[in-house]
Amino acid sequence: MSSPANPRPRRSLADVWLFIQAFFWLAGMQAAIAFFRFQTLARWLGLEPGQTANFPAPEQSTVTQKVAWAVAAGARRTPWVSTCLAQALAGAALLKARKIPGQVTLGVAKDPASKGGYAAHAWLTSGGNILTGAAGHERYQVIAVFKL
Repeated sequence: MSSPANPRPRRSLADVWLFIQAFFWLAGMQAAIAFFRFQTLARWLGLEPGQTANFPAPEQSTVTQKVAWAVAAGARRTPWVSTCLAQALAGAALLKARKIPGQVTLGVAKDPASKGGYAAHAWLTSGGNILTGAAGHERYQVIAVFKL
């Protein structure tokens, strides 16, 4: 009996627990976004407005890689659409709990699908690496940065 070319890696109990936390943070953040202003959410998470942070370590640590995996895996499995903002905030909460520095960046771009409208995007970075919201982030003009 042959094994698949790219077998799915077995996850440790710690990884499964991180996935569960990410899933619940995604649910909480998606609900909170619907009911509260962003400033309130930022205050709850301890996000501080500021300039782009310079992090000393350019390489992604194992922990930040796992946080990125857990948020992405959780977002794929939610029965609702987990927005980029919910993913960035959920990831920020997971980083903060682990005392890992990071930042949530908010950006806007002209939306070609609407007449004169704009599209918004959020992404989470740590150690100079984008953990959530990497796809297409470069087309957005940064309007705010919040540090953990």
